[in-house]
Amino acid sequence: MKQEYKAGKRIFAVFTETQFDTFYIKEKSNKDGVEIYEIGCVLSGGYPQDVSIEWEEEMQGICSVWTPTANRNRGVWQWFKPTVNCSDIYDGAPIISVIQGEKDNFATVAFSEAEIPVKTSFYVKDFQQQDKVGFKIVLFENDKRQINDFKAEIRIDKRTIPYYRAVADVSEWWKRFYPSKTYVPKGSEAPLYSTWYNFHQSPDQETLLKDLAIAAEMGFKTVILDDGWQIDGVGTAYYDFCGDWAVAESKFPDFQAFVDGVHALGMKLMVWFPVPFVGYETQDYKKFTGMYLYQYEEFRAGVVDPRYPAVRRYLVDTYETMSRKYGLDGLKLDFIDSFMLKDETPAFNAGMDCVTLEESIVKLLEEIQTALKGIREDFMIEFRQNYVGPSIVRYCNMLRVADCAFDSLTNRIGIADLRMPKYGVAVHSDMLLWGRAETPQNCALQLLDVMFSVPQISILLQNSSDEQRKVLKNFVSYWTANADVLLHGDFACDNVKYNYPMLSSEKDGKKIAVAYLPVTSVYCGENLDLFNATGKESLYVENPEKYEITAKIYDCFGNELFTQNLCGKFLRLEIPVAGFAALRKAVQE
Repeated sequence: MKQEYKAGKRIFAVFTETQFDTFYIKEKSNKDGVEIYEIGCVLSGGYPQDVSIEWEEEMQGICSVWTPTANRNRGVWQWFKPTVNCSDIYDGAPIISVIQGEKDNFATVAFSEAEIPVKTSFYVKDFQQQDKVGFKIVLFENDKRQINDFKAEIRIDKRTIPYYRAVADVSEWWKRFYPSKTYVPKGSEAPLYSTWYNFHQSPDQETLLKDLAIAAEMGFKTVILDDGWQIDGVGTAYYDFCGDWAVAESKFPDFQAFVDGVHALGMKLMVWFPVPFVGYETQDYKKFTGMYLYQYEEFRAGVVDPRYPAVRRYLVDTYETMSRKYGLDGLKLDFIDSFMLKDETPAFNAGMDCVTLEESIVKLLEEIQTALKGIREDFMIEFRQNYVGPSIVRYCNMLRVADCAFDSLTNRIGIADLRMPKYGVAVHSDMLLWGRAETPQNCALQLLDVMFSVPQISILLQNSSDEQRKVLKNFVSYWTANADVLLHGDFACDNVKYNYPMLSSEKDGKKIAVAYLPVTSVYCGENLDLFNATGKESLYVENPEKYEITAKIYDCFGNELFTQNLCGKFLRLEIPVAGFAALRKAVQE
């Protein structure tokens, strides 16, 4: 059933089979290119069916589409296979940005409700042949909740500004609905060593402490002890033994001594927990019979149901007890996106105190955050893609790119996508990984892909070559010295359709840029460090004011090679692969 609603100058088409008591769309504001519309509905009995809200724009100038979880899928799709962004409390965020040219915003559309399932779509309406594109927001799809009085807002930003500015402005708008709870301890913005790729499920106290001594000397300040610390013997690659949470003495014969050893190196220690999983081989598995959302057969674990207060108490007590007992500095809370409803999920019953899963996840995270901040105010909590929405990120202070071992392009894309919303948390790369025979230049290229995040590595340093360690130490030294510019500067990420061929950040007259493809950078008189991640031996710079420039050239080890004195409108810089040029405006006598 279709019905049209006129709100301001727009006409919205609404499709639904639900007979609402009341349904409306009205314009709340329309100022300086930003339109806000309120939607509301009342349904006195039963469950709503899908509600699809659709509208049109002119088909002109559009080049690509951005969503928080698009990864490399930036294409403009047709009506029969649109760009679809599905979001929920544990997955993604209700926003889609359509881009014209290199970076200009065509329209950035966002929805205020980020804790329920929402489907946001964009598509070309070529079937009608009217030179139109369409936007669609779908609510209540397969959503078994009662709607008594639902209200939300749609935000449409039509300003011709960089799309990443439009995305950042949406985050500010979301704070009206999800006030910030975020605190960012100093340790969450420090280079981090992880045990995941280099040890997987087989970390051991002696080998790890030896490697951490090398990492600490290089400038790493935090370590995450990932999966395997709780498994005696060889790991299974499954999660059968997640749930009892006793330290495996065969790997860590004295865990307190290990913690103390990490702290003695000047490092902070975080420990991994997969939040929803209770493994089939654990003593606690039977304890939660009847309190699982579903069975994750592939991982050999049950996914507990946080609608039960007993489940939440178990999880909060587990994290608080472990953290207090050993003096931990933080936790990596993994797999939150595995909380979801399945056909086998039990209906709401008397043992639950939350009607919806989304409500229970929020309650769980609030309880975890309160308990851990009660231990220490600067306690660190890491989340990862794809639980990246404006509600859920309030409960972490570190947000990491999803696993992409040895794929630095995916890492770069993920970093830019996480940086854009400006949630106020520390954005981390996924852990870097390379082989023992890798060239130092290729190691440096991986590092340059994660320049604009807090770098994480997962490399067995004691088995790395001297050249690999020298490259890594040089990068960590440069990154640490410039972290304020890299993390808190004005971040720019043009040409999304080409997967960000150049990224930059600028603050207080200092700009750091990395060219990943042979694109031309523009020099405007600032102090510019320009890195060459193209694989070629030179880069071009446009110098429209024809400043006299001194460019010091460095290689990937940090060695100063030579100086170029330049003047002219177009300049060619001889920069080695993975090296950089420090451009400074010449001082006039």
